[in-house]
Amino acid sequence: MRGAKSWVWGALFTLTVVAAQGQAWAWPFAQTASPNTASQGRDASSSSASSASSSSGAASSKPTTVVIVAPRLATPEHPTAALSPQMRAYLFTNGGGGAATDCSHLFTDLMGVNGDTTQLESPTDLACLGRHANAGPGMSPGRMEIQLTDYDYRMGMEAFNAKDYAKAMKLFLIVFNQKGLPAGGIMVARMYLYGLGVPQSTPEAISWFQKVLDDSRNQSQPQPFNPANPDFLMPYPEAAVSLGHIYMGEFGTDKDLPKARSYFEQADRMGAIPATYILGLLWLEGSGGPQDTAKGEGYIKQAAEAGYPAAEYYMGQSYYSGTPSVAQDKKKGLSMLVTAAAQKDANALYAVGAIYDEGGDGKAPDHKKALIYYRDAALQVQPDAEDALGLAFYLGNGVPKNLATARGLFKLSADQGNADALFNLAVMEANGEGGDQDMAQAYVLFVQAYHQGLDKAKAAAEEIEPKLSDTDRARADQMLNGVGQ
Repeated sequence: MRGAKSWVWGALFTLTVVAAQGQAWAWPFAQTASPNTASQGRDASSSSASSASSSSGAASSKPTTVVIVAPRLATPEHPTAALSPQMRAYLFTNGGGGAATDCSHLFTDLMGVNGDTTQLESPTDLACLGRHANAGPGMSPGRMEIQLTDYDYRMGMEAFNAKDYAKAMKLFLIVFNQKGLPAGGIMVARMYLYGLGVPQSTPEAISWFQKVLDDSRNQSQPQPFNPANPDFLMPYPEAAVSLGHIYMGEFGTDKDLPKARSYFEQADRMGAIPATYILGLLWLEGSGGPQDTAKGEGYIKQAAEAGYPAAEYYMGQSYYSGTPSVAQDKKKGLSMLVTAAAQKDANALYAVGAIYDEGGDGKAPDHKKALIYYRDAALQVQPDAEDALGLAFYLGNGVPKNLATARGLFKLSADQGNADALFNLAVMEANGEGGDQDMAQAYVLFVQAYHQGLDKAKAAAEEIEPKLSDTDRARADQMLNGVGQ
């Protein structure tokens, strides 16, 4: 979530990095243009880092400074940035939601009496969020509602939930091949897609999703939309949406954006609101076909009006920040963001938290309320929320200061490619805060942050580069193989 010039915390926190001295190692990307020429606008502060190193490579004898980066409120400048997380969310919620690790024991005191966060215990099981991010598919409650009157399907679901995949596969094949019920084919496709009881095979999954689409039996079933279960899809549109995701390259297949777009269009014609939203993003970006801002926003508005949380988030951000095609209306934007957050949309939860944190709603900043929203977003592995919570624990802002927890949260966010978190983790690695000092790792993290579009990370890397030991240089060089080059 990037793009705005607003800061969650009004002041930046300056850290001193005392690095080991050594011979200079040239910045490996010195002749490379910035990967994001607009990223200086994304970094709301001017860099406070001074260029202590010289072109001759002489090591500076005085310490250098780098600045912890605060989280920012996003703008919908780059729709594709919202697309990939939404596709992943669909793949794990629509027929795949229940298996994620329950991390609700983390930050429990945030929901204390009167929102008191002063006694918040630091989470000790940050690995839980990592497990949540990598959790495999389960079965959504909506799926269990399909064709409950069919005995074989019901027995297949029971076997699937008991992880007796061989029995489940046998029953689902009967349900589809002999009884003509498309839900059986969907389950066979998903089992191949995730390698459950059978070798993982995306081509086989594609074949089964297509079989469902090509089967003319029962295709007249209407596609209902329930905001309380927004990602639930009937089998036919689910097959089309799943194929759209696959051809977006989500499962290691070669991207075929025109084909992906055609499947989302097919699902949209069936009344699948999740497909309507994604189709809007594709039109906005011109991915897989023509670019048309008005048409793209029309699709997204349609999905938002239906109550689809991701679309409400997108339009809420558009109104709150204003775009070339959407007049700024902060009150309307905040209302839409709050509505999406109430439906547990992770990006909306973070956005509302950021607004409360900076007082963007016209009121005084409310850090405690912001932390509650950040927590709920972080429990869905939202990287900006993890970074924001990391900063809260780093500063002791509304929670007890805990550097180990801050470092762990920054790492969780950095592992998802969040540029601010990469930068912040690099600062802590360089200082040895919340864990061991690792100058080589810090240098590599600054380089990665730069290649994620944070321009100020280049200056930070250039500052600590002359102070790397020979051993650090060798390690950094090894780690940088394949990193942004």
